[in-house]
Amino acid sequence: ADPLASLRCAAEAEQQRALAEERLRSETAARQESERQKTLAEKERTRAQTAEKSAQTEAQISQAVNYFLQDDLLRQADSRVQASTSAKPNPDLTVREALDRAAGRVEERFRDRPLVEAGIRDAIGQAYMGLGVLDRAAQHFEGVRQLRNAELGPEHASTLSAMHQLGGAYGKLQRLPEAAALLEQTLALSQRTLGPDRPETLNTMNSLAHVYWLQRRT
Repeated sequence: ADPLASLRCAAEAEQQRALAEERLRSETAARQESERQKTLAEKERTRAQTAEKSAQTEAQISQAVNYFLQDDLLRQADSRVQASTSAKPNPDLTVREALDRAAGRVEERFRDRPLVEAGIRDAIGQAYMGLGVLDRAAQHFEGVRQLRNAELGPEHASTLSAMHQLGGAYGKLQRLPEAAALLEQTLALSQRTLGPDRPETLNTMNSLAHVYWLQRRT
């Protein structure tokens, strides 16, 4: 056998093997890149769908809150509306009385829409805070926290906001150990999930510092 011919055959075989390996690597890389792009596209589609759903939910909550303020609360000033709810008409109805009446119907009206109920309770809690009725405010903020925790999870920004508000209400009620414990929990979750420099995190930190200061005074 011709030694040179054998060497040429071996070299050609090695070249073909190297080319085949290169093609395989290229095909594998192309397949992996295609899978990566497919995964990224699916994640982006899921993210967009989640954002759209969240926006729709927020719009529904905002609409329900506006309707509650206009129909359930402000219209209480109309004696005919008062009579239609089986309440004794009172031409001198106070804001507190109107708020109490409207708040009493929230659970029944929004039982099947927990996030809407949470939005309504948040508005009611803020109204009670403005009136200085802190115990009622805390009750509604607790309801907000429970509803959002069940629907969105404990680390969602809306749940953390509810926890912060409830902790603030506890502080104003001088329920300082409860306020400190809740705000400490809120701060830890906010730092981990939202980030240490986010305004929500810094606000919680400030509220907790205020509670610590109140505790030192007592």
